[in-house]
Amino acid sequence: MSGRRVVGAVAVALIGVGAYALVATFARSSPFLVAVYAAGFLLLSDGVVMPIVVGTGWVLARWLPPRVRRPVRVGLAVVAMVAVVALPTVLSPARNSDNVTLLPQSYGHHLLAVCALVAAATAVAATVSVLTRRKSPDAPMWPRHPAGHGDSGSLGPGQS
Repeated sequence: MSGRRVVGAVAVALIGVGAYALVATFARSSPFLVAVYAAGFLLLSDGVVMPIVVGTGWVLARWLPPRVRRPVRVGLAVVAMVAVVALPTVLSPARNSDNVTLLPQSYGHHLLAVCALVAAATAVAATVSVLTRRKSPDAPMWPRHPAGHGDSGSLGPGQS
């Protein structure tokens, strides 16, 4: 089974878990509040955060070497989505409450730790990208066959 299929299967399983949790707790929550939260999440992620991420990626693409652009863009997108999910908890008015059981952990520190881990993984991926032998991130993995040899200029196995 290819890696893409495994990731897809895990994603579908997690969507199923989320759908089950939504249905199981739907009776205890207000459908209106669930809709407001979902709409707010979509507006925040697609209307505010993603334009900032795309703009930052565009600016970084002008300054970064070609081999590190892709890992940095992926890292930026991951940090942005983690922040979108975590910021409601980090900025919650309940964190200033006298009731310590509402938000029992330091979610701001946890968000910073996750962002630091993503930055470290991005640095490793960028370093690996620089140290590989491929000439550019857009270069084909398999060399083209010279005309008259093999299948006249097509890419290698699995390439289209």
